[in-house]
Amino acid sequence: MNIVYPVTPNDLSTPGKRLDMARMALGLPKVELAVRIFRSSMFIYNQVIKGKVLFPLEWAYMLKDYYGINMDWLYYGKGEIYIKNLGDENA
Repeated sequence: MNIVYPVTPNDLSTPGKRLDMARMALGLPKVELAVRIFRSSMFIYNQVIKGKVLFPLEWAYMLKDYYGINMDWLYYGKGEIYIKNLGDENA
């Protein structure tokens, strides 16, 4: 099953936009990620998405540790969205 997201590669030019793409890829509502997981506010989350502020490094570590999101992709747009499993010979 192919999942289509309302974000195109052109929309992934900033860390905030990549953060929102990761949220969509994980199937999480904005409020779930912002308030329950990051323990932040929707205002701050929306400021990050708009590129007005950079999200805390702690958020990136949470996404990496809990969901396997690649921090290089998140901050710099390099590599794949998910970290490849080091134990997977096919990775």
